[in-house]
Amino acid sequence: MSTLLDGRIGVVTGATSGIGEAVTDVLLANGARVFGVARNAARLEKASDRWGSGFTPVRVDLADRAARSLGVALIRAQCDRVDFVVNNAAEVLYATPLALESERWAALLELNVLAALDIVRGTLDVMSDTAQVVNISSVTARSVPNARFVPYAVSKLALERLTDGLRMELASRGVRVSSVAPGLVDTPVYDNVSGFASTMAALRAQVPQWLAPRDVAEAVLWILSRPSNVQINDMTITPRSQAK
Repeated sequence: MSTLLDGRIGVVTGATSGIGEAVTDVLLANGARVFGVARNAARLEKASDRWGSGFTPVRVDLADRAARSLGVALIRAQCDRVDFVVNNAAEVLYATPLALESERWAALLELNVLAALDIVRGTLDVMSDTAQVVNISSVTARSVPNARFVPYAVSKLALERLTDGLRMELASRGVRVSSVAPGLVDTPVYDNVSGFASTMAALRAQVPQWLAPRDVAEAVLWILSRPSNVQINDMTITPRSQAK
């Protein structure tokens, strides 16, 4: 049976949890071959057992520049073409700008912004003529609920401006670059965010039904399956009852 992404090859970061896991699952189900990048060896092994030959695990700590370079080299050694990159891996912090030390600011931007740039840069010369890049942003880049969301929001706003720049820079090559900004998503990424428990409880009271990771994954699939003459610049997807 024909599927939307038959024969396409690409990279998904943060592939073993939350949105990245859902994206990987949906893309594989639609005929793609996925190089799944994550840092947890046990989760990668479990993912390989689950998804089989269409999934190639790439163990990389994307917060480490040297490790990123090695990870891209591993991908390049196993494929000669990249049709899509989904930059999903990110860290969520809940701290005010002044409370966050400069070193933590730097680490946050390293993972949430520069890792995405390096994955694109490292695969660019083997991207196909119809390749696509999808960067997963956040609605916090457009509206910050309180000061403790600011560092994360800054990193996502930087990612969005990077996305705009990549779109302009790569347009002449035919590479399409898109941003997806989800609202509240029911994902494990929040489980280990220090100081967030009470705010998360309040948010759940205000917005009882959050997005599922698969909701975002299906949005990514829709973007990747558009005809080659169609460019999707930005997509925002939120739960029905989330006001902003």
